[in-house]
Amino acid sequence: MQSIAFPGVNYGLQVGDNSGHISAEFHLPPVRPEAPPKPFSTVPFARDDDYVACGSILDEIQARCARPASRTALVGLGGVGKSQLAIEYSYRVRDDSPETWVFWVHASNASRLELSYREIADRLELPGRHDATANVLQLVNDWLYNSKHGKWILILDNLDDESLLDDPLHDSQVIDNGGQTSPVHKPLLGLLPRCPHGAIIFTTRNKAVALKLVSGRDIFYINPMDAPSALALLQKKLTIVTADEEEAAKLLEALEFMPLAIIQASAFIEYHAPRYSITRYLKDFENNAHILDHESAQPQRDYEASNSILRTWQISFDYIRQSRPTAADLLSLMSFFDRQGIPELLLRSTIQEREKDGKITKHKDEKQVTKRSTDGDLDFEEDLRTLREFSFIAIRQDPKIFEMHRLVQLAIKGWLEKEGLISRWLGVSMGSIDRIFPFQPEAQARYQFLFPHLKQAVAEQPTLITLMPSWVSLLMKGVSHAASCGDYRAMEQMGKTLRDASEQLFGSGNLMATFATEMESLVAQYQHDQEKTIARHLEVIKESQELGGENHYLALEGMDSLTDVYIMQGRLQEAEELGIKVFERSHRVYGDNHYVTVSAAKTLRRVYTKQRRWKPAEELALQDIYLAKKLVGGEHSRTLEAVEELGKLYMVQGRWQDAEMLLIPLVQTRTRISGRRDPSTLRSIALIAEVYYKRGKWKDAEEVFSKAIKIRTSDLGEAHIDTISTRGKLGAVYIGQERWKEAEEIFSRNLEILSTR
Repeated sequence: MQSIAFPGVNYGLQVGDNSGHISAEFHLPPVRPEAPPKPFSTVPFARDDDYVACGSILDEIQARCARPASRTALVGLGGVGKSQLAIEYSYRVRDDSPETWVFWVHASNASRLELSYREIADRLELPGRHDATANVLQLVNDWLYNSKHGKWILILDNLDDESLLDDPLHDSQVIDNGGQTSPVHKPLLGLLPRCPHGAIIFTTRNKAVALKLVSGRDIFYINPMDAPSALALLQKKLTIVTADEEEAAKLLEALEFMPLAIIQASAFIEYHAPRYSITRYLKDFENNAHILDHESAQPQRDYEASNSILRTWQISFDYIRQSRPTAADLLSLMSFFDRQGIPELLLRSTIQEREKDGKITKHKDEKQVTKRSTDGDLDFEEDLRTLREFSFIAIRQDPKIFEMHRLVQLAIKGWLEKEGLISRWLGVSMGSIDRIFPFQPEAQARYQFLFPHLKQAVAEQPTLITLMPSWVSLLMKGVSHAASCGDYRAMEQMGKTLRDASEQLFGSGNLMATFATEMESLVAQYQHDQEKTIARHLEVIKESQELGGENHYLALEGMDSLTDVYIMQGRLQEAEELGIKVFERSHRVYGDNHYVTVSAAKTLRRVYTKQRRWKPAEELALQDIYLAKKLVGGEHSRTLEAVEELGKLYMVQGRWQDAEMLLIPLVQTRTRISGRRDPSTLRSIALIAEVYYKRGKWKDAEEVFSKAIKIRTSDLGEAHIDTISTRGKLGAVYIGQERWKEAEEIFSRNLEILSTR
């Protein structure tokens, strides 16, 4: 038999031909144990010398993490500074306690998470880590549990995907009682140690993830920077002279104090210096928000993370589109409304309309289509919860009112534009407002809170002809409402837009252009240009009668407005003749309940009041109350306004007792229905207080005026004209009681405020 042996590291045995038995023994040299490393940090980012601390949040995190077995979550929008906060905290921990281990885990997906754990295992030189079947996460977990290794901080960054918590990450092999091995599926939730010598910090955009990992009291909601901190950050990134500080403040406000956006803008300005400035960037940003798509290298951000804030948010938006498309739809809709004060009413209106029409939600990259379940309320609440958890929307005081960041709206519109969906969602948003916002001026007052959304919807003419009807309808409603509430700047702008649009669509000489002319007459009236006002009214009457007939409502509106001008000019005989003609025609053609008839009756009543013809004025006021009660009920806003008008008519006549008997129930009803702070309630309170004053009921007047002042100061501020006026009336009450010192203090304060204006 011939054999060859290989000694040393190339150990082995080769046999050529053998008919017997062979016994071979191999004596391997013992594996030298690796020396245990000293405590270290695996944070892969250098410390940011430009880091700006915001308030005491770092101290609060440090105090929270000092507790045994603590778990803390930093939650907020992408780019708000969660990771930077964790990085700075990690360096402070090492500065204060060099014997504390700090481990950093990229948790954006399963692959990055496991890779981070492998790097930790290698740095710790854990035995068995090279075994192909080894569960590296379990190995690291076992090491962390061992208290002899000392204190440690584990940071899991960008843990946004909820499935990472629940889905098994690795098969752990265990031996059962029969000696057989079987796999155990462990999710990340089961692989996070909780021991007194360790602390874990999570950064996430998803509040739902945070709540699975920590209790609510252990969540830190990271918000955009305050103005001083944001300016400090910008000053560290750019050289800002004092002259530029005003422009810098404007830029920071436009960027909504978002750290990543500030850093991004600074890098862009610096890159294009010296031929670029803050002023130039601000101008370019206002014209094109896509400038925020620009990316620049940032050593404090992960290589997979986008340095563009818009692209950072797109990651969250894409996740929502995949996991809950209806929530993505809701966010798309909200991006077209005024970002501050988006009412639930607008959102539900759209949902109900889409469900009624049987419309479904489709996405460009999806073959599947989704429909809302029969229980729309639950679906709607779940959609809101999803958007709030990703910090895309927020609720402030009123739970039925939502807010968004302006940059978030810009980002969403950018993505919709790339997907070719911008016109679709613009149409949906305009339809939502158009369905709710009424045309009749007396009904519009109830929906004044929708006016900012209407103004945003009509700001630009849509490119699709199919959207023009809704757009024009909103313009007409908007102009009408602006006129009724005295917003003459908005009325002038929208009126011009309406005229241009009508001529573009229908050519010159159309009723829509005539309506715009009527609005121009009201602007002229506001500017006290009576000659132009009358000319515009006559133009409206002539055009509308030629186009729509003698009794067209625009012609009657023009005549009614002209009557108002005659009243202001003291031409009461002409006002009476024209007012009677308008009232009789509108009553005959449109009926008692049409808004033109109601307006004509009010105008004619003002004529009679100016003429001191109390009986016909009172008859018209009583008729208005009767018709309003018959049409909409005794507690409707239109009815209550009619009662208020009659009360004021009694006050003009000096019928204080009649006015008091009418106004006290009015105040009580409005307080019960709308609350004491509602403008209509406060208006009624001011009237009843004036009645008390005129009747010498000083204590009652003082009490009512004092309460009104508190509410107006709280809601409007001390320097608002309504607050000043109410305070002056209280001063008059003090004079009536010969309380000279208190009256002097009141009027002195008013003069002091007015002198600073």
